[in-house]
Amino acid sequence: MAEKSKKWAILVGLLLIGVIISAGCIGDEPTEDGGASQPSTAETSTDTPSGGLLSDLLNKAKGSPSATYDLVISGGATAGTETMKVWSTETKERTDFTIEGMKSITIIDKEAQVMYMYDPDQNTAIRMDFSSDDTSRQAQSFTEAMEEYNPTVVGTETIDGKKCTVIEFETVTEDATVTQKMWVWKDYGFPIKVEMVSTLGGTSVTTVMEMKNIEFGPIYPSVFELPDDVVITDFESMMESMLPSGA
Repeated sequence: MAEKSKKWAILVGLLLIGVIISAGCIGDEPTEDGGASQPSTAETSTDTPSGGLLSDLLNKAKGSPSATYDLVISGGATAGTETMKVWSTETKERTDFTIEGMKSITIIDKEAQVMYMYDPDQNTAIRMDFSSDDTSRQAQSFTEAMEEYNPTVVGTETIDGKKCTVIEFETVTEDATVTQKMWVWKDYGFPIKVEMVSTLGGTSVTTVMEMKNIEFGPIYPSVFELPDDVVITDFESMMESMLPSGA
């Protein structure tokens, strides 16, 4: 049972990587205090064309200073609520989370497009390469995704005191269609809430992600380093070893 839970945690972690990476880009210093908790209020944007709003967001998202935040995920594959701690810089990402009592740490090198899933209790890690054509999209930054998918601005809304531009876009693969709605903090070009509706075989699953307790500031390089004595296994090799003999 412990081994089954461990494998499940690994796979769930891999599924979340695309979300975590896409949320890791922020921009200039804010012009307002976004820390006060306030009710969410909707507004209608009529004074600025969609193209101008998106251009402003992308300009603010570039530059990418460092940030630390809590990522709260509800619904989706977890069928519950999970809270993760994220450290993000322009080139690195780290996420700490616990599933079924087991702590896992993911460390991502965005430039090398490599991810490590680290088990601190066992001092082991699994390495996954995102550089191939099939997986490189999972390592896109927020600005890259926006430039590729050309989202539509559907309005503005204030969440926890943060004025957001609300955008929508759709991605289609051979297996599924995913519709995403993002609340992007105007001051930073930073998505603070995402709703994803994934449709596969006529069945839809909704996942909601919220970025909370956001703090900006330097992050020590050691946060993104694995121990020197960690035992690393390649993900593809691990999956091949799990297949039945002769498969």
